[in-house]
Amino acid sequence: MPSFLPALICFSFAISYFTWHVSMNPPPLPDRVPSMRRLSAAGTSTHKLIVPGSMFVVCGGAFIVFLVGVFRDGRSPEGLLIPPAMAAIVYVFMKFSVWVLVDEVWEDNGWLVVRNQGREARIDLLDIIHIRRSHSSRPQSVTLILREPCVFGRSIKFLPPFRFFEWGKPPVMKELAQRIESKRQMAAVSGGA
Repeated sequence: MPSFLPALICFSFAISYFTWHVSMNPPPLPDRVPSMRRLSAAGTSTHKLIVPGSMFVVCGGAFIVFLVGVFRDGRSPEGLLIPPAMAAIVYVFMKFSVWVLVDEVWEDNGWLVVRNQGREARIDLLDIIHIRRSHSSRPQSVTLILREPCVFGRSIKFLPPFRFFEWGKPPVMKELAQRIESKRQMAAVSGGA
C-alpha cells in the first residue's frame, strides 16, 4: 500500500466530519430579518464543494498509484483507465444528486426565499404544488415542485436539517405542508369575504 493512501483516507474522513459539524451547527439567523426561518441544512454549500472535492482527490490518488505501478513495477498501462472512469462516474453522480441542490431555503411569512450561487428567488407558498423526498439517497433531500418556474426552474431541491436517523419524512416537509395548507385556507377565507 502506498504511504500516502492512509493520509488520503484520513483527509476524506476529516472533510466528512467538517461537513457534518457545519450542518449540525447552523449560523444564527440574521438580525436584519428576524422573521426568516431556515428550512435547509446549514452546510449545503460546503457539502456541494467538499464531498465532490474529496471524491476527486481519491480518484487522483488512485491514478497516481496506478501510474507509479506502471513505471516502477512494469504493470500493464490499461489500469490507468480505471481512475478516469471512476472520476467520470463521480461527476455524473454529483451532477444529478449534489450539484442540483440549492444553497439555502428560508421561510419568511408565507414566502420561500431560495438562494443558490449568488442568485435569489422569492416563491409564494401557494405556488408549491407538490413536496417529495428522496428515498434512496443519503442524506435525504426534499424537492419542491412549483406551479410556475422560477430562476432555478420548476423544481427546487434542498437538504433538510441533519438528523441522525433518517427514517420517515423529514420534519421540515410536514411543517411546510401545514404552512401551505394554512395559507391556502386564509386565502380562501379572505377571497370569500
